[in-house]
Amino acid sequence: MIHEYGIAINGCFVFGLDGDDTSVFERTAEYVEKAAIDLPRFSAATPFPGTPFFKMMKSANRLLHENWRYYDVQHVVIKPKKMTPEQLQEGLLWTWKKIYSISSIVKRIARSEATHSPEGLILASLANFGYRFYSRGLPKMIPVPCEIEPWVGAPAKLSN
Repeated sequence: MIHEYGIAINGCFVFGLDGDDTSVFERTAEYVEKAAIDLPRFSAATPFPGTPFFKMMKSANRLLHENWRYYDVQHVVIKPKKMTPEQLQEGLLWTWKKIYSISSIVKRIARSEATHSPEGLILASLANFGYRFYSRGLPKMIPVPCEIEPWVGAPAKLSN
């Protein structure tokens, strides 16, 4: 119904929650293609410090580590209930690569009514191929150093 109004859908999916098992990746990929989600994103459940989820994972001894450089939602940092951390990481990467394969991009763009205008088609194509490029670098990509340790080595005072 949203597509009928020419609106593109950005769908965000989190893997590794307590109800997820290894079937979640294929089921999600099938749904994304069937629903023609224009721009899907996928992440691993990540408990950020100060949140109830972090407190729950820490108290249950389900944190793999507290190396904040990997708390970027693309690296697995918890022990999921119904799969291994390795299965979660592999499934996350598989889903990104499956959904941003050329055939999946073409299938989703063709089914989306948001791409029936030349502008919509161009925007959807650019965004999807941008995410295709992004997904091919996962999980090697990590935050830039200033996101880990703010401005290490930066001058104490910046000049105007």
